[in-house]
Amino acid sequence: MKFSVFQLSRRGGRPTNEDRMGYCYTREAGLFVLADGMGGHAEGEVASQLALQTLAAEFQRQATPRLPDVQAFLQQGVMLAHERILAYGRHKRMSDGPRTTVVAAVIQDGYVSWVNCGDSRLYWARDGVLQARTRDHSYAEMDRAGALKLAHKILNRNVLYTCLGAEARPVLDFAGPHKLQQNDRLLLCSDGLWDVLQEHILLQRLSNSPVQDAVPALVDAALQTEISKSVAGLPYSLSLGGSAGNTIRAMARLGCDVGFIGKVGTDKTGDFFIQALENLGIEPFIFRGKERSGRCVSLISPDGERTMVTFLGAALELSAAEVTPAIFEGYDCLYIEGYLVQDHELIAGAVRTAKACGLKVAIDLASFNVVEANLEFLRSLIQDYVDIVFANEDEAKAFTGEGEPLNALQMLSELCELAVVKVGIKGALIKRGSEVVHVGIMAAAKRVDTTGAGDLYAAGFLSGLCEGLTLRQCGTIGAIVAGKVIEVVGTTFSEEAWQHAFQLVEKVRSEKYLF
Repeated sequence: MKFSVFQLSRRGGRPTNEDRMGYCYTREAGLFVLADGMGGHAEGEVASQLALQTLAAEFQRQATPRLPDVQAFLQQGVMLAHERILAYGRHKRMSDGPRTTVVAAVIQDGYVSWVNCGDSRLYWARDGVLQARTRDHSYAEMDRAGALKLAHKILNRNVLYTCLGAEARPVLDFAGPHKLQQNDRLLLCSDGLWDVLQEHILLQRLSNSPVQDAVPALVDAALQTEISKSVAGLPYSLSLGGSAGNTIRAMARLGCDVGFIGKVGTDKTGDFFIQALENLGIEPFIFRGKERSGRCVSLISPDGERTMVTFLGAALELSAAEVTPAIFEGYDCLYIEGYLVQDHELIAGAVRTAKACGLKVAIDLASFNVVEANLEFLRSLIQDYVDIVFANEDEAKAFTGEGEPLNALQMLSELCELAVVKVGIKGALIKRGSEVVHVGIMAAAKRVDTTGAGDLYAAGFLSGLCEGLTLRQCGTIGAIVAGKVIEVVGTTFSEEAWQHAFQLVEKVRSEKYLF
């Protein structure tokens, strides 16, 4: 039995993430569980954890290596979880004990069976077509089915009429066994996903990509939708973005000949992106995908810090086969932003092609989460193909395991030609061969929004490197343009600001202005 599993949970707007999920398997059977603790009751996270632990323990006890009776296991396991949640509430003398929904599936002998209680769902899709989904135990579901005769008397029809942990015996729905086919998809999810995304969108995205890509895309899309609703009416601005896009745009303004490789959707956002690149004199190697164009919502606090929610969309559809040698003709360096590193085939293919064409390869590690999730791949990639590495303090630590930036810089430099570790308001550490340089920041910059600071630092640094400037000069130019971008909301600053930056860069070239 072969299958792929990907798990992802985000806290959302509540102070505690009350979702719990997990799976366990033998060579002949697999168990998959999702429990969503109910936020209207105390310690919902405890209830969901108890449900998960109980079902997993029962599976490990009974699956030797297969379950003798799958439906009996599901019934016994869920009811035992219910009893343990009740016992916990009584032990704590809670007047209103913890409660949770649950959905659990078992795959055995090529068949799937499942049980659910509450409104956590299972979707079974084949080639983008829904084969089955669980029925919610809510008054709204009863109304949709025409079984609710007193809908007008119920103020909140989304209220559940059963769950684990309530005094009443839980209502359980069972299904299966159903024969699975190759490439069938099973999705277990809470209402934080299915209540936000339309079902046809959910099924389409679930079926069109590998699960490791589809699940993050679904979660990001739901989060984007929720954020859009919550910030409706607040002031906002639209600008070009994307980590590599920010870097390439700034390099173009600094006089470099640049191009951009990417994929957008057949939508207005994609049209806007391509036209904007062309207006800036950037050669667009842009492909069109089936998905909507990627976008990022950046929420900015009064102190200039930002929280970003990214939906990659069509960007995830870019393939290694599309990055051909012809794209690299006339260029000297391939710059990679780290957010697409999870597509190992794309990144490895692109850098191999670039190196075969004689280009240098530079990469920004982008996020410590990305580094942690792709550590072994990144280590191999950097050692074999990458010449220049940019990282902030957290990313460098995640990559090297070294909390001291100077030590992390040393470890990075052993794998590549040039390493840069940015250390916030302390500036940046740069190493090439035996040369180590510390460059400060543009202290006069007024911090409004830090979005794009790292991207523009890379732009300034690489533009200086293309001119053959010293490491200190390169680092200073990076600090200048990074200092300009943090003074504005977004990643686009005024022509006046650019003119001031150009004046400072000229002084850097003559070594009259260095940090």
